[in-house]
Amino acid sequence: MGRKMEKNKLNTLLIGVLTLSLLVGCADQIEPPNASNTSPSESANKTAAPGSINSLFSDFVSSFHEFKESIPKQADNIDNTTLDDLNKKLNKVKNNFDIFNKSSQESLSNKNIEDINSNLEKIILVVGSLKDTSNSENVKNCQNLLLKQGYQTQKEVTGNFGKKTKENLLKFLTENNSTVSNKIESLTTQINQKITQSDNSLPPLAQQTSDSNAKKPNSASSPSTSPKTSKSSSPESIENKANFLWLIILSTILMVSTVISIIAISGLFNLEKKVKELEKLEKRKPKANQEHKESDRQVLDKVDELTRQVNILRTQLSNLEDRSSTNKTYSPPGNYTSSSPTNQLDRGIPQQPVRQPSVSPYLKVVQDYNSDPNSLLKNAIKVSETEESISRRRSDSSQPVILGKESNGNYWVLTGVSSTDWLVPKINLSIDPYNIETVYSLFTCNGQPEYSHKLTLLKPARVSRVSGRDEWQLEERGELQFI
Repeated sequence: MGRKMEKNKLNTLLIGVLTLSLLVGCADQIEPPNASNTSPSESANKTAAPGSINSLFSDFVSSFHEFKESIPKQADNIDNTTLDDLNKKLNKVKNNFDIFNKSSQESLSNKNIEDINSNLEKIILVVGSLKDTSNSENVKNCQNLLLKQGYQTQKEVTGNFGKKTKENLLKFLTENNSTVSNKIESLTTQINQKITQSDNSLPPLAQQTSDSNAKKPNSASSPSTSPKTSKSSSPESIENKANFLWLIILSTILMVSTVISIIAISGLFNLEKKVKELEKLEKRKPKANQEHKESDRQVLDKVDELTRQVNILRTQLSNLEDRSSTNKTYSPPGNYTSSSPTNQLDRGIPQQPVRQPSVSPYLKVVQDYNSDPNSLLKNAIKVSETEESISRRRSDSSQPVILGKESNGNYWVLTGVSSTDWLVPKINLSIDPYNIETVYSLFTCNGQPEYSHKLTLLKPARVSRVSGRDEWQLEERGELQFI
């Protein structure tokens, strides 16, 4: 971005310098409105000078003779190549004639010029319509034009460029060229007369000057000429004032353009500073956003970990409550008390055995699964619900869940951990619409399995093996916590 701004500054400076130099050049070259003493009539006479008319007329006549020489002598020689060449030369003739016509409008008779122009347009119309002799539409257009000019009959308008059409076209070109040649001769005579008259005459201003010089040879020394001299000098003073005014205008334009260029350049500098500041702010934003995202991710990870720990603690507390309720010791009836077992033996009262607290049979499975699930793989059998079981349960929801051995199963049956077979989900179980029904059938789910990727085992499901087969039947649902 910085490099682009530098290029823009250089371009602006260059444009400003070029503008100033151009204006200075214009100040030297442009003349004020009153600097020229040439009247409109004199400028018209210059554009219509006989010499220039003669030159333009010669160009026109020369190009016409070239066109005339290109016309075939025999009708059989007319073909596409000939017509293309005639079209090119005819366009050159018309172009030269238009230039000559513009320069001679005020000095020559319009009758001959109008006749020449009319005949040229007829020839261009007819020849230009016949671009391709093999195209019947082009040929018909040409034949219709010849019909209007009286060189073709209605029966001969067939679209076929045959011998008769060629003869009619050649006759049309020959007669119209002859007409143009006659008009050119008349126009040549008129131009020659114009040139002769211009050579034998002097401009009115020159005649007046020569007459005054002849009548008053000593007028320069006469005292009476001083007022005239002062009057003749007045146009020069007016011209000087006009030049001075024109110089002031140009100087003002230069000053204004310089000020505008300076303002534009300073504006570009300020814009560049603002752009650089915005770039710095934009560079800081991604870093700040990344830091916020990282901190948010860490907080979420901590929350997930705390939730998992709370669920484990809740499971352990529940197990402890179960043990406390089942591990009550025997207390003697009545008001009979004993301070110690020894006193009880001395008094002949049988000692009540103390029951040891029982550990929840699945507590170790829960702890190992949540801390190091890979440690359970040695006792795990990979299973999934069988298709037959899924079909039966869809028709009758009271049917038990049957799990079969499968190499890519979604669940593990843990054998050998205790006297009971336990069922847990495999590591990183992905919940999708195809297996969520089975998950709900095997476990009580806390949270939303559809939107969670982490789970904590609160209680494994209890299963029993179907005799004689590698299948297990669900006996008691487990419990999962989804985070």
